Amino acid sequence: DLAAMRLRVKKIASDRTKSSAKDRYHQVGCFQAVARSAIFEVVTTLVILLNSAWLSIDADYNDEAVLAKAPWGIQVVENLFCVAFSIEWLIRF
Repeated sequence: DLAAMRLRVKKIASDRTKSSAKDRYHQVGCFQAVARSAIFEVVTTLVILLNSAWLSIDADYNDEAVLAKAPWGIQVVENLFCVAFSIEWLIRF
């Protein structure tokens, strides 16, 4: 029956939208507590926004194709973003 199928699809779709990555974290431990915190979400979002702005600065001022040949300031900032995103990944997973 088409109406029953539509209802099942709507139910499945609504169940998926209620799911969150936080539902997959462990229930105990230090990292899961950090990953579930609002501060962690805010800091992660801020780092993403800063990285987006940095991409435009890097594109304007870095003419080198290889990071190792870029000016030292650009190398430092690029590596700081790499460390920040690596830490986020380690905390989340």
